[in-house]
Amino acid sequence: MKSHTVVESITDFTKNFFASFVVGTLVFTIISDGVSALFWEVLGKRLETEFGISYNWLRLVTVLLLIGLLLGLTYFTSFARWLQQYVPFFTPPYQPNVQPLTEPYPGLIVAMSPKNDSPAEAVIRFHWNDGQGNHLKHCWIICTDKSLPYATEMMQRFDGGRAYSRCEVSLWCLRSA
Repeated sequence: MKSHTVVESITDFTKNFFASFVVGTLVFTIISDGVSALFWEVLGKRLETEFGISYNWLRLVTVLLLIGLLLGLTYFTSFARWLQQYVPFFTPPYQPNVQPLTEPYPGLIVAMSPKNDSPAEAVIRFHWNDGQGNHLKHCWIICTDKSLPYATEMMQRFDGGRAYSRCEVSLWCLRSA
C-alpha cells in the first residue's frame, strides 16, 4: 500500500524539516508574544495601579522566580528523570560501557578504513601477539572498493606477509552497486 506523501510530509517532520521549522517558529513566536503581552501589559499595569508594585520590580521578581523554578526542577526534583522516562526525545544518547582488552583472542573481524594508518592494523597486531602463546588464528578483514588497496598493503606490511602463514586471513570486499 502506497502512503500519501502530503500526509506523510505533514506528520513526519524529518521529511520536510524547513517547512516544519518555519511553521513551528511562527506558531511559537505568536503564542509567546501573546502570552508575554498579556502578562506584562495587562497584569503588570493592574498590579502597578492596584498594589503600587513597580513595573521594574515585577519584572525582576518574575525573572528570579522563573530562574529559581527552573533550577529547582532541574536539581531538586526527579523531573529530568521523569522526562527521560516518558518523553521519547529527552532520552540521553546510549553510553557504551567499553572495557580495554587485556588478552588477545584467536578470532577477529575488523573493518578496514581507507587510509594507511588504519586502526585495523593496530587491532590485528594486538591480537597477533607476535605469534606467541594465544595469538590470532582467524582474521576477517572487511573492506570497500576504496579501502581494498590499503588492506592489501597492510597485509604486505604486516611481517612481510609471513605472519599470515600461521593465521587464516580472509579479505571481504563490499562492492558498491
